[in-house]
Amino acid sequence: MMDAQSECEVIPRDFLCCKLCEEEYKTPKYLVCFHSFCQTCLQGYLNEHGNGDSFWCPICGTETNIEELRVKNLPDNILAQRLGSPSMNSQEKDKICTFCKNGGNFLDAKSHCINCEDFLCRECTDIHMTQADTTEHHLETMEEYSMRLEYEESAKSGHVVPRCCSNYDPLDISALFCVDCDIAVCGDCHLGYHEDHRCAEMVAVAANFQTKIKQPLDELQNDATQLQEAMIELQKAEMKTVEQQKDLHKKVKTRSKYLYDFISQYESVLLEEIDRRHTQNLDDIHERRKELQMHLAAIDGISDFTEKLMTYGSCEEKVLMRKKVGKRVRELCEEPLLTDSMNPPSLNLTEPNVAIQAVCNMFGELKDPDQQVHVVTDQVNVDSGHENSDTESSRNLENNYLQRTNTVESDISDVLGSTQESDAKMLTLSNNSDNLRNVTFNDEVEETAYEAQNVFNLENPIREIILPQTIQKECIKGVGINKYGDIIVGAAASSYQMVYLLEKRGIIRGQIPVQTGWNIHTVASDGKVALIVARGDNRYKVKVMKNDGSGKFLCSMQIENLGINFVTADNLGNLIVASNRYPHTTTSGKMTSKAGGNVSIYDQQGLLKRRITNEDYQVLGMYVFEKPHCIAVDKVGNFYIADPGNHNVTGFDNTGELLFEYGNSDHEDEIYDGPDLVCTDGKGHVIVADKRMGKIDILTTKGELRKTLVTEDIIKYIAVSTDKQLMYATADGSIKFHEYLNL
Repeated sequence: MMDAQSECEVIPRDFLCCKLCEEEYKTPKYLVCFHSFCQTCLQGYLNEHGNGDSFWCPICGTETNIEELRVKNLPDNILAQRLGSPSMNSQEKDKICTFCKNGGNFLDAKSHCINCEDFLCRECTDIHMTQADTTEHHLETMEEYSMRLEYEESAKSGHVVPRCCSNYDPLDISALFCVDCDIAVCGDCHLGYHEDHRCAEMVAVAANFQTKIKQPLDELQNDATQLQEAMIELQKAEMKTVEQQKDLHKKVKTRSKYLYDFISQYESVLLEEIDRRHTQNLDDIHERRKELQMHLAAIDGISDFTEKLMTYGSCEEKVLMRKKVGKRVRELCEEPLLTDSMNPPSLNLTEPNVAIQAVCNMFGELKDPDQQVHVVTDQVNVDSGHENSDTESSRNLENNYLQRTNTVESDISDVLGSTQESDAKMLTLSNNSDNLRNVTFNDEVEETAYEAQNVFNLENPIREIILPQTIQKECIKGVGINKYGDIIVGAAASSYQMVYLLEKRGIIRGQIPVQTGWNIHTVASDGKVALIVARGDNRYKVKVMKNDGSGKFLCSMQIENLGINFVTADNLGNLIVASNRYPHTTTSGKMTSKAGGNVSIYDQQGLLKRRITNEDYQVLGMYVFEKPHCIAVDKVGNFYIADPGNHNVTGFDNTGELLFEYGNSDHEDEIYDGPDLVCTDGKGHVIVADKRMGKIDILTTKGELRKTLVTEDIIKYIAVSTDKQLMYATADGSIKFHEYLNL
């Protein structure tokens, strides 16, 4: 910093120092009398001696008005500031070379190293740029250094626009603004460093900015107007949406109330009928009890009288009463004892003959009136004749509410009248589309009898969903259903493999990526996904993923097997593998591969528990395996294998013992071209599908045929849902659900 004392011969100290603090100016301000003071000193003086909006100059006493008591609104004393500030004095003294100065030789610096922050003479500059450690350092000339230093100090001083140097005076006629450097420059800097740049007066640049910014501002204002209008439209749309939401809520609650009232009335009817029938049974029981009590009382009376007569009566009395007593005893002996058991007729409330979807359809569907194409993802009996039945039913349901409420009592009484004539007739109340409830009172509970030759066509599914396009574009490895009702799909693409979890309407609820290097081998009907990696000749690493959607593994092991066809596991983690060949030890002790289908069972540690082959049943003359393909495991661990090579399905218990074999034989007509698929349900059925013949057989766990279902769809995968509906996936990406037990 330049000492103000050294400049006293040139510039009076009174001009360089504030008259109040006797210190060099920091921010000099002009009063009306042109006396200059520091801004800080003026503010302190104003706070102490100020009177309202004015105060008097400490030197000459001239009154100065202060707008809103703000000293900083006074004009700056630029000349005093420039002369008084050390950084704004005349040109800075030349810098001394750092290295030469350390050696005792004072040479003027010619350059400055930005990295080292050292000043360098010409020789030191050459040495600095040739040394290995400093070759890549950046140098600047002293002029560039001074300009950069002044620019930084200008930026620190709080100027709105950075200034070129301390000599810049905004009131100077030669002061300009350099557009290329974005800096305010004085006349000297303009001629020295910015002569070839685009420079103009600050006022001209500002005026140009005002002119050019006007049109964009007008356009922005126009945009703002449009946005305001859009906001108003959004507010109207919001109000309309809220009103529509409230209206739909009200309609749904109205329909719910109607259904609730309707069901409550029908509930009363059923309870009254139950009470009537059981009251009759109770009356019969009470009547029988009364008769038995009277008979017992008569026996007790004649027995007591006879005993007393025999004990205390005279011979004349005995002779006199002999005929009467004998007659009464004979009457009681001949009277029926009524000891046969009373079995009042049993009453059974049958399952409602209606699906959940049909009840939901009574509320109607939410549809966009502007939507032209409607993709059906969950439909019930949709065909040309019933396409609009659910919609009309929902509309009529609300329109006919009062009429149906008034007539429901008479309808119920008519129904009750008919039930009194025959207990086998049904109590039924229906809406306009489907039966709401079918309830039958049977005198005896009769089990549904299945006939072996029953054949049914699967035409109208209870519901149908379409697999998402994301899955359809990939290679589907298998489809199954877990115990929660989630549909599990294993799919493979060119660069990844994924296990998808779909909720019952076909919406993807989650997805589990398969680890790189592993491949989806099979997906069982219960949703267990088997992953496999080949580790060498006939050696594999195998994992079976749990079907709960957690991505965890039920078992993981390394096994040795030949020609694996299907892999799954039971609920305990025992691995079950079907293959075409198996290792065979010859008489010489050599291990060879032997042709023939087989099933291997491994424990959780990967140790072979049992291998089932045709050799196990040679004594019985049975040939059970050829090319075992699909395996299904039930909840108790029994497993069933579909073998399209041997055209049969075979069942085994959890230890591997044969339960049954069902399929083609030499003495009967062909049953299967396959079969290809097998699954189980919770009712003790084994469900076998033959893709080529387009049929599905329902077997018992003993291998007895209950019924056959026929479809024209190309079946890809089968399973049974949690609500006991048969599910099968077709080649066109749809999944259909059918009722199969009560056909």
